[in-house]
Amino acid sequence: MLINIPVSTIVAISLAIIIILSRFFKNLHLPVAIGACFIPLLCGVSLHEIAQAIQSSFTSLNNIMLISVMVLIIILSSQMSESGFMKKLVESVRVKVNQKIAVALLPALIGLLPMPGGALFSAPLVQDCDRNNIPSLKKTNINFWFRHIWEYWWPLYPGVLLAIDITGLNAGIFILTLLPLSLFSVISGYFFLLKKITPPKKELNTNSQRLKNKTDKIAYLLSPLMIIIAVYAFIRILFPSIPHINKYLPMITGIILAIIYLQFLQPLSPKQWKIIIFSPRLLNLATLILLIRMYGAFLEIKLPSGLSPVEIMRNEFLQLAIPVYAVIIILPFICGITTGLAVGFVGASFPIVFLMLGNSPSIQSLMTASVLAYGFGYLGMLLSPVHVCLIVSNKHFQTNLFHSIKLLLLPASLMALLILIYAALIHFAFPAFLQS
Repeated sequence: MLINIPVSTIVAISLAIIIILSRFFKNLHLPVAIGACFIPLLCGVSLHEIAQAIQSSFTSLNNIMLISVMVLIIILSSQMSESGFMKKLVESVRVKVNQKIAVALLPALIGLLPMPGGALFSAPLVQDCDRNNIPSLKKTNINFWFRHIWEYWWPLYPGVLLAIDITGLNAGIFILTLLPLSLFSVISGYFFLLKKITPPKKELNTNSQRLKNKTDKIAYLLSPLMIIIAVYAFIRILFPSIPHINKYLPMITGIILAIIYLQFLQPLSPKQWKIIIFSPRLLNLATLILLIRMYGAFLEIKLPSGLSPVEIMRNEFLQLAIPVYAVIIILPFICGITTGLAVGFVGASFPIVFLMLGNSPSIQSLMTASVLAYGFGYLGMLLSPVHVCLIVSNKHFQTNLFHSIKLLLLPASLMALLILIYAALIHFAFPAFLQS
């Protein structure tokens, strides 16, 4: 390294730079670029190697496909908005549930789709559903938080599939073990994000029956999204080799088919398509995603020691002789913050976390470690300033990233407490349960 500072400290400083600078810049492009470059410069990486990493990040097929998914998400969401599908969906949900439930239910429905940046899809739904002038910052965090209540166990998500593979647990056991974390997430989000929202007076009382008659069935309005899920599952099950070519191909295929399907149902004019495709929003988002992936590339770049910053961070934690279960909590959490991706924290931390359990660990040890590692890794990801969904959600509602993360600390803290209690119950009560 250029100077004698632990890599974990350098990474922490880079994240602090992004958070602090985000308070002064309306656009996140510059804060992310500065924070990203801070890591290789202080770690002694040459300018030539930095340039190569940037070029590799910008030309990577994986990153290009990721951007393609994000762009297609925006196109489909804009198409749904222009065709009236979004408005009808919001109306259909609102006549069945009150606003407090609706603003959480809509992003939760979108959360069933394993699409990167899916909060961008649900944000317009939350916006349209708000009839009570909910503060923009709260809408940002409601959209973001409830969009992510399923990824602890929902098997369509790549992070969950990778975690099942690394832990060695049976898929059914892993899913059932992690399932309560979704309930914890709903509880935490309710108490700190939804509870104080007062539903508007039933100003639509006299028109409620008319609305019920006018609005379409929710299943029909969600059909474009269901097509994405069906195509994604169909490709992964019947053509398992396709995701190995590129993991985003099933999702891209599903979104394109959903766009074609929706155009058949509710055709848009060439003028409407021109406005959607040439929106500056697409270019701004694509650039931001590239910068975020550049940050990830700098975490994986080889330093003069031959190790990457993430690998050095692992070693630094191990050298501190921290208790095993503390490492199981801390390492995934740090990796979650630094990568902003479930696949990122699982891939970076799970191999070392589960090796620390020793040879032939008991099933309750694997279950306990899975809850702690995935739960705290996911909390780190939710609080990450480089989490794509958090960034695009703030961007949509024009809110500040720093203030958004600050507000998320409360539900995340309750979530952390519930995870610890649940893990303790598994660790201490599970053996007794087996013996009974």
